[in-house]
Order: sequence, then structure tokens, then C-alpha cells
Amino acid sequence: MRAARFYGPGKYRVEDIPDPLCGPGDIVIRVAANAICGTDVKSFFSGHSLIKNYPVITGHEFAGTVVQVGSKARRYAVETLSGRDERSFSEGVPVVVAPVVACEQCTNCKRGLFEACTNREDIGFKYDGGNAQLMRVPEELLWKQVPPVFPVPRGVPLWAAAVCEPIACAIHAQQKIHRFGTWDAKARKYESRTGILPGDLVVVIGGGPLGDVHCELARAAGATVILAQRSQEKLDVARSIGIAHHYVLNTGGRLEEMVSKQTGGDGVDVVITACPDPGAQSQAVRICRKGGCVTLFGSVPKAPSGEEVVPMPTNAIHNNGPSIYGTSGASPWHLPIALELMAQGKIAPENYVTHVLPLDSLELMLRIRGMNTRAEYDRALAECGAGCFDFLAKKEHGVADAQDGYERVMKFKGSIMKALCAPSLPATQPIISLVHKTPAERRGMLDALRW
Repeated sequence: MRAARFYGPGKYRVEDIPDPLCGPGDIVIRVAANAICGTDVKSFFSGHSLIKNYPVITGHEFAGTVVQVGSKARRYAVETLSGRDERSFSEGVPVVVAPVVACEQCTNCKRGLFEACTNREDIGFKYDGGNAQLMRVPEELLWKQVPPVFPVPRGVPLWAAAVCEPIACAIHAQQKIHRFGTWDAKARKYESRTGILPGDLVVVIGGGPLGDVHCELARAAGATVILAQRSQEKLDVARSIGIAHHYVLNTGGRLEEMVSKQTGGDGVDVVITACPDPGAQSQAVRICRKGGCVTLFGSVPKAPSGEEVVPMPTNAIHNNGPSIYGTSGASPWHLPIALELMAQGKIAPENYVTHVLPLDSLELMLRIRGMNTRAEYDRALAECGAGCFDFLAKKEHGVADAQDGYERVMKFKGSIMKALCAPSLPATQPIISLVHKTPAERRGMLDALRW
């Protein structure tokens, strides 16, 4: 099979390697698509603490079809915290794979908080992941209390299922939203309210793919949604797919002005920060109403000292201010919820898939996603070849009018929402851009590809 193997920061090699062997308790999956995320970009440049040995096949957001099933994996049962769980696998079934592999022995695992395991050994980090034509799920993972493999419901194509993991992360964050309600005189305590409620006014700061997913989820819950984004281009993309009720360019106090107008100065019910901007976190506290909730979904970069510096208005928190929560990732149990929302038409995955590429273009896409300076552009030309970015001259990418090569790459980078790496595509297949297609056109083109 062909696989993109990661040999350490800055180096992938697409190689022909032996097909994985299916043991008696294993299953083997033919990978249809693997979605590229920000963690993949960071790992490419800096490595990752969960990767202990190289080379490794990365990729932790993927879907495919079961092609081999060991005799012991066809039907078996596992004792879990919730009771006996009957499981079975068979060939030909479309599935998604959850990356979280918990130890099930630490304090958090024993409390059922598997996503907070302190000894995680995730798929795509310790175990080979989805950037290959075939992927083996070993018996030791299938017998975990939380299985890593879930069937894809009818009506959800494999390319769509590949993006259910990031959607699951947003679901996880919104399920952890918690506020105090009215005073219960009988119980002598405040009522507890979780999640986004019908009638809430919600602000999402950050219009990348996960910010847009948060908007869709909040709308599906019955909230009125304001999307704030610093990039006019990304704001226009979000507006074109209609994932919020209001859109505001988050510069010059415009968000604060809109919130004041919408609420009469009271502030909004829920604020979700889905961007890596420290200023957005303090802004979230300022625009949230008393008794509301702020969810810190996007991490922020560290200062040169190694500390995370956020100018937080603590008096606004102290004066009966909002509850503040943070989440990272999701538990495997959130993936079936994301798939069900897709099957019900409440989440439109075609809104987020903007590019499709073969394994051979994976390293180039990661370099583009992580590029911020001309020096990095020059380094990419030196390491990947002078013509590595020539594909951007094609009209379909919409960046040919940029002033020079670097500006062309940066404009292309700004157009990327979710890029799918498809191991079945030939090495000669150029990166496919869907950016300038309507959601309906995107879905049609994605459905037509051979997954």
C-alpha cells in the first residue's frame, strides 16, 4: 500500500510499504479520506508529545470501509462502566475512527472522563493513522471500554464522515456550557442549565471551520448567532453559506457595538472563542452578560517567556460575571452524535470542505497551512523545489491575480477551511479547490469523486 510516513518535524515520505496484517482480533480499514487539522500542522513543524517513535503514519480525522475482520472481532462483548457492550464488525461497513485512546487506569479514566486521560496513546500519534490506503485497528483498541470505531449512518458519505471528529470537538465544548438559572426555593439552590438553550444570543469569535461549526450547532439548538471574524474574506465565506444570523468584522469595536445594540447593553448569553487570539478571550468576558457563559475553545500562543499571557478583565468576572470553561478535543462518544446530526441534515459538512488532495501533496499542504513569513516561503521553495507552488496559477484556486508567489500562497492559505487527503487519488492528481463553488456544487463534486 501507499502511505505518507512522518519521519519527524519537516519531513514526510510517501512510500510503498506492506499491507497491514489482520490478526484474529483486528480489523483493517480502507481509508477513504483523512481531514487535515491544525494539530497536524503544528506536529509537522514541531513534533508532538504523543509521538514517541518515528516513522509514524499520522492522520486522526478519517473515515473508510472495513475490508478485513479477524475471527475474534466479528462478535464479542466488553464490560464497561455503563454495563456490557455487545460489538460486531463485518466487511463492507463504512466507519469512522476516533483518535482518542485512553489508558482506562488513571484517575480521570476511572471517573469515565476518557478524553481527559493523562496517559493517552492516540491513533495517528502512537498508533498508525489515516494517511495511508489501509489502516489496521488492533485488538487491544477494539477491546477498550470506549471503542475507537463507529459505523457511519446511511445517507452520510465517507468524505463527510471524515470531518465528524472536529464537529465532535465542538459538540463536546457546547455540552460543557454551564450556567446557573433561577433560585429554587425548595431545594435552596440555583437551578443548573447546561448547553445552548433556545432563545440564547450566542457570539462565536473566529470564522474558521470550527467557528463556523459552532455557529451551525448553536443555530440547531435554537439560538440567535452572531459570528465575529477579523478577516473580511473568511467572514464573506461564512456569510455565503449562511451559518449565522449576524456577521460582524471584529475590528474597531464593531462587535461590542453590535452586542450593545442587540442586548441594550446587557451582554450576550454565551460567547465561544474559536481562534488563537488572546485578545478575543478578554473580549469574550467583556461582552458576556452577568450570569452568562464563556467557552475558551481556541488555544492561544505562548509568549517568549513560555507563559500564556491574556489580558483578562478579572473585575468583570468578579462582579457576578460569567462562568468560564475550556475544552479541547472530544471523547469518542461524541463522534456518533456528529454523524447523527449530519444524517438529520442539521450539519452540512459541504460547508467546510474546500480542498481535496492526494497523499503526495500532504507535506505541501501542511507547509502552506503553517506559512506566515517570506522566509518560510523561501525555505519551502528550497526544500520542495522551485516549482512547488506553480499549481496555484490555475484559475480554480482564485489566487492567480496576487502580486507575487508569496502573496499567492498566503491568499490560498486564507481560502482553506477543511482539506481532505484522499489516499486513493493518484500522485499526479493536483490539489482540487472547491472554494468558489456553492455548497450544493461542492457536495456534487465530492460525491462524484472515487472514495
